[in-house]
Amino acid sequence: LAMRRFRARTRGQRIAAQKQSEQAFRRLFETSPVGTLLCAKDGTIKKVNRALLKLLDLKKKRLMKINSCLYLDHTFSLRSLI
Repeated sequence: LAMRRFRARTRGQRIAAQKQSEQAFRRLFETSPVGTLLCAKDGTIKKVNRALLKLLDLKKKRLMKINSCLYLDHTFSLRSLI
């Protein structure tokens, strides 16, 4: 039933809903107290939030120079690379 409702929307309504969803995600990502980053499939760091920069005590420019999520793991051993 939900899929039928989604398909019944006009193209304009789908675009508006997508924009609203993207804005909500962006707001959540940027204001989250949890350090978060987004990576591309190739490991490239695409986006980091302020909480992660504060946690690592780094400037965004410095973290982006590492340019690979491949160095990050659950032990959070990134500090040894910096």
